[in-house]
Amino acid sequence: MGTEKRQHERKPLRMGRCEGTFTMEVQSAFHEISQVQDISISGMGVILSVYVDPGRPVKIFYAEDDHVVSLTGTVTWCGAHSPNSSLFRVGIFFDDLYRDANCSFHVIMSRYLT
Repeated sequence: MGTEKRQHERKPLRMGRCEGTFTMEVQSAFHEISQVQDISISGMGVILSVYVDPGRPVKIFYAEDDHVVSLTGTVTWCGAHSPNSSLFRVGIFFDDLYRDANCSFHVIMSRYLT
């Protein structure tokens, strides 16, 4: 494994306790995020059913009741979830330009962190 480049520690997310849904927009196409593996103030790791090229800009949506929080970011890496799986693990770095949105998102998600 390469050198760790994350700015902040990522913590596992308890998806079973999340009351909302996660979606990722990539090139005007929307994809359900089947699992959020971990999250921090500066990024997150997710599981998707599609491969996303590293360097690709993305938008993440979390919808809960009548509230939707969105963040923009960049895919830093993407790889097979496991050898016999059709799913992909995707690392996303949130854009620094939207630090306030990142903080708001992290506060909401902190209810579900382990």
